[in-house]
Amino acid sequence: MDDDFQAVWKERAVIRAALQRSGVAAHDIEDVAQEVCLGAWRVLQSGRFAPVAGLRAGAALRCWLRGIARRQARDHRRRSARRGVELLPDDLVEPAPSADVRLERRAEVEALGELAAAQQLVLVAAAEGCSVEEIAAMTGAPAQTAWARLREARSAAAAALKRHRARERFAETRGHRLTR
Repeated sequence: MDDDFQAVWKERAVIRAALQRSGVAAHDIEDVAQEVCLGAWRVLQSGRFAPVAGLRAGAALRCWLRGIARRQARDHRRRSARRGVELLPDDLVEPAPSADVRLERRAEVEALGELAAAQQLVLVAAAEGCSVEEIAAMTGAPAQTAWARLREARSAAAAALKRHRARERFAETRGHRLTR
């Protein structure tokens, strides 16, 4: 088996975790993960992958694969929407022990959906445990810029969640349940 393909294939757990965190439904993760692996292998074969200097080879590959997985997840959601397949918010969050926790997580996911794609990328990468250096490598920006973008994304997420909660409170005072 090709060395490039083996290197990508060994990182399937990282790819699947990134897809799950990016909102791909459990029953679609394997299909989308295969698309990620195939796409990454093609780029490696063409010689277009250039690891960022300063990152270990394995860390650079994982960081790059997470970015590909997030973009494939976004594309998967768009294709599903065009086909008329509804992706329920429960597909976007892990099962929670209580209804209150599930509602809170749903609000967080919906607030995250209000952010720009670049802000979503840095927040999800940070939540996955990527270092700022890895985030910088994913975005092609210097580390200081990555720090600034992460702070800005966190602030935007907090504001979006605050707006979402305000809409929910307003809907509750009117006797309606806010649904999307």
